[in-house]
Amino acid sequence: MPAIAGQPSVCALTRTGARAIEAYGGAERWLKADRIEALVSVTGLAWWLKMRRPVPRTKLRIELGSVYARLEPVDRSGLVGVLRGKDAFLEDASGVVVAKREAAGKYFPGGRRVFYWDSLDLAYFAGHAMWNYFTFPRQLLRPEIEWKESSDGVLEAHYPPELPTHSAIQRFHFDPKTGLLCRHECTLEAVGPWAHVTQVVDHYRERDGIPYFGLRTVYFRRSDGSRIPWPKLIVGRVLEWQLCTSRTS
Repeated sequence: MPAIAGQPSVCALTRTGARAIEAYGGAERWLKADRIEALVSVTGLAWWLKMRRPVPRTKLRIELGSVYARLEPVDRSGLVGVLRGKDAFLEDASGVVVAKREAAGKYFPGGRRVFYWDSLDLAYFAGHAMWNYFTFPRQLLRPEIEWKESSDGVLEAHYPPELPTHSAIQRFHFDPKTGLLCRHECTLEAVGPWAHVTQVVDHYRERDGIPYFGLRTVYFRRSDGSRIPWPKLIVGRVLEWQLCTSRTS
């Protein structure tokens, strides 16, 4: 698994970032953890636009120290989707790799992908989406991501090319009362350069004293920044969630 270079720097956090880290349980817990395991249900128009049927439930394993996401299953056939770095894989039930696409992101968004995504496309898109969503707020401690406080309670992130993500520049809005993420703006470049979206993040729950979102809804965004209430492009529900630590101190 490709490791993410560099050492986290808590001192480099902005005021809003530092407050968010504390709201999510503190830097120490996130730096000690190595993965997140979750059970999710994801639906929405995006799947149908690409001639796919969403699966009822998907088990996730998300690595915090490397770019790795495992989605079991990723499609209705029962195949497992894996994102490792920028490469997408499909595995059968026994863990044998049955298909691979290196640098999977370079094939988006043109060609037949305007109309149809195959299972490796799903593994790449859903894999990098889930990795980005579930590694937050650990991303606030990554030196390779440049964070700027554009206004009180709003952070702008500049992602380097080596990290698979929706778009190079993204904005994160935090609840002024709780410090938790409540809105996330980006462009779904795998869908198209026109796919500017707002993600509403809410229905927070807690496990072991750490908050996690229960619902993430993705809407198209107008040029003035306001969201278009219909259709719901992606609706992701988190049914189970756990921050896991395998290493011993």
